[in-house]
Amino acid sequence: MTPTKRLRKRMGSNAYRVIRTIKVGDNPVAAVFALKTNRIYVVNNGDSTLSVINGRTNRVTTKVKIPLRAGNAAINPRTNLIYVTSSNSIGRVSVVNGVTNQIVKTIRVGNMPSAIKVNSATTRIYVLNMGSDTVSVIDGKTMKVMATIKVGKQNPSVAGADTLAVNVRTNRIYVLNTASKTMSVINGKTNRVITTVVVGETPTTVKINGKTNRIYVVSGPFKQTTMVVIDGKTNKKIASIENIGDVGNFGINPVTNRIYAPDDNGRTIAVINGRSNKVITRIPDGVFPSLTIIDSCVNRIFVATIGGPSPTQHSRLSVINGRRNMILSDLQIGVGATAGVLNPRNGRVYIVNQISNDVSMVAPAPHNMVTKKAHRMR
Repeated sequence: MTPTKRLRKRMGSNAYRVIRTIKVGDNPVAAVFALKTNRIYVVNNGDSTLSVINGRTNRVTTKVKIPLRAGNAAINPRTNLIYVTSSNSIGRVSVVNGVTNQIVKTIRVGNMPSAIKVNSATTRIYVLNMGSDTVSVIDGKTMKVMATIKVGKQNPSVAGADTLAVNVRTNRIYVLNTASKTMSVINGKTNRVITTVVVGETPTTVKINGKTNRIYVVSGPFKQTTMVVIDGKTNKKIASIENIGDVGNFGINPVTNRIYAPDDNGRTIAVINGRSNKVITRIPDGVFPSLTIIDSCVNRIFVATIGGPSPTQHSRLSVINGRRNMILSDLQIGVGATAGVLNPRNGRVYIVNQISNDVSMVAPAPHNMVTKKAHRMR
C-alpha cells in the first residue's frame, strides 16, 4: 500500500488548536511536506537555508545551506527529492535528498527563477524564470535541463509561487505571463507551447482542479480581480467570475468542486460553485485574509490573514466547515502568514510566518479522531 493511500482515520474536527510554534530561519517564505518521511521543509530566504522539521516531534532537526538566496521549493513525492530555487539573478535549483537531507545536485536554470512545480508522473520539474521569460524543464532522472521553453513577458514584481501549475493527469503545464495578460499552455510531452490564452491584466495565480480539468486564473487590478475559468480540454475560456474583490491566493476542493477565494480588501471569503461558476456565499473573515489551505479529505478550509507589519500584530487562522460554510475556529498564529502545508495523514497544518520567523502547527482536537466508517456515516 502506498503512503498516499494510507490516509488518516478521522473525521473533520469541530475544534482546532495551535499546539506548537517552531522557530526556523530568517524570513521563511515557502514550505513543502514529505509524505514518505513525515518531514516539513521550510525555505528561509533571509539566511538561504532549508529548515527540516520532524513531523513526529515537531522540532527542527537540521538546516540545509542553499547556495545564493533560497526562494521557493517543490517536492516529488515518489522520489522524495526536494527542489529549491535560488532567487538570485544567476538561476540555480538545488536538489536535496529527502532521506539524507544533503544537496545531491545543483542545476543551472534561467535568470531569476521563481515558481517551481513537479510532475511526479513524468519525473520532470518545471521552473519559471522571471528574468529570462522562459521555463526550464529538468529531467528528474538525469538531473539536467532537457529543454528551455520561451513563454510570454514576465513581471518580476509578480514572482509568486502560483504563477505556474502542472496538471499531472493531462501532462499540461500552465504559465502565467504576468506582464502580457496571457497564459501559455505547454504540452509536457513535446515541451512546446501549444496555445496562449488571454486571461486579463496582471495574472497572479493559476490553480487546477484535476478532477474536472478546469483551470482557474486570478487577474486584474487591485480591488477588481476576476477569476477566469478555462476548459483544460479545449483551452477555451468558459467563464469569468466578477465581483470577488482583491483575490490573490485561493484554494480548490476537488472533492466538493468548491473554490475558496479570500478577498484581501473586503475581508470576506467567496465560496464559488465549480459547476455553475457562481459565488454561492461569502464568509466574513478577519483583517486581510490571504493564504488558503484545503483539507479535502474532511472538507475543512484554512484561511490565514496577513498580520504585521508590527511584530505584535499577529496573523489569524480561520478554520471553516466546508459543508456548512461556517467558521469553526479562530486562532492566533505567528506574524506574517505567507505559506503553509497540510499533513494529509493526521490533518495537521503548518503555517509559515515570515515576520516572526516561525511555523505555527495547528492540529484537530484529539477527541475528534474517529474511524473512516464513522466519517462516512456522518
